[in-house]
Amino acid sequence: MGTFFGFINALVVPVLFLSTIGSIFNMDNMAQMKRIFRSLLIWSLGIILVSSAIALLTAWIFFVGEGSASSGGGSGDLWNQIGTMVFGIIPSNIIQPFLDGNTLQIMFLAIVSGIVMLTLKGRFPFITKIITEGNLIFTTILDAVCAMMPLIIFINILNMMIAGNGGALLGSIGLIAMMLVPLLALVVIMLLSVALIEKMNPVTYFKSAGSILLIAFSTGSSSATFASHTLIASVKQKVRDYVVSFSIPVGALFNKQFAIPIWLLISLFVANLYGISFTMAEIIPVVILCMILSVAVPPSPGIGPFLFTIIFNLLNIPLDGLAMAVTIAIFMNYPATAGQVMVTNIGMLHTEHMLCAKEIKVDY
Repeated sequence: MGTFFGFINALVVPVLFLSTIGSIFNMDNMAQMKRIFRSLLIWSLGIILVSSAIALLTAWIFFVGEGSASSGGGSGDLWNQIGTMVFGIIPSNIIQPFLDGNTLQIMFLAIVSGIVMLTLKGRFPFITKIITEGNLIFTTILDAVCAMMPLIIFINILNMMIAGNGGALLGSIGLIAMMLVPLLALVVIMLLSVALIEKMNPVTYFKSAGSILLIAFSTGSSSATFASHTLIASVKQKVRDYVVSFSIPVGALFNKQFAIPIWLLISLFVANLYGISFTMAEIIPVVILCMILSVAVPPSPGIGPFLFTIIFNLLNIPLDGLAMAVTIAIFMNYPATAGQVMVTNIGMLHTEHMLCAKEIKVDY
């Protein structure tokens, strides 16, 4: 299974890089790029704040106790570590990010390259053609590989049940049900935005986007939706190509809002098993940390243990609980991935709506 998903990850890296560059230099001008980026940023940050507020409310209802856990020890080092992660987006050279698979640095290089090509538009037709054709080649390969996904997922689930992870799921069924509540609340809020801004009811929306959300839910991989998401957004949802090509790779990298309540609630659940309780004042910094991690951490398959190690250290939770935390997170990854793809998709719809509104205003 790891080889298959590793191969998908290897294909996604050049697709992210080439499609981001192509989406930027295919825009009409720099002002248009700024408008698109600003719209996507406002939407993404808004959902991060809503997700964090829902996570905090859920934690307050289920986990806030009278006891106090010493969460201050070593927190300065942790914040320095997160700061290094955020500011480490600038690579030391242009080759190393591709060797390391550092998606944050690859996206930084892609955006810078795209802006330069947009500024010097028409000066490098040969390079433009190479990027366009290269993107088409890698996207076609990715689409073919993802066609095998249903079989791979069936084998993967079977292996997980044989390995005993199914028992962990049954043992944590209450926690999983509880975590689904804030995720569903986020979905409802996003559907309300679609109804208010796009004048589209939920049934119509799910008819257009349901297939990509189903792929995301069944695979737990936003990479697996890349090709179908691009096609559906362009053809069914009538989003212009350069908005699609820019939004999907950026969304795959930064839209991890559904992970915020999952990271927080799993950590508090494991702490509860060790008899550790927290006050709201001790939980708020953890929520802020989860907000930062949702943006700063690249979507790597092996990132789960690293994330929970940071949170566990901040809360002084024994690291013996990492195995349970990661196991539960594996199962929650499926609905979370579907939600994160939904964030990206609705963000595209709102961006397209904004661009159309500005064009109509200019015409008048």
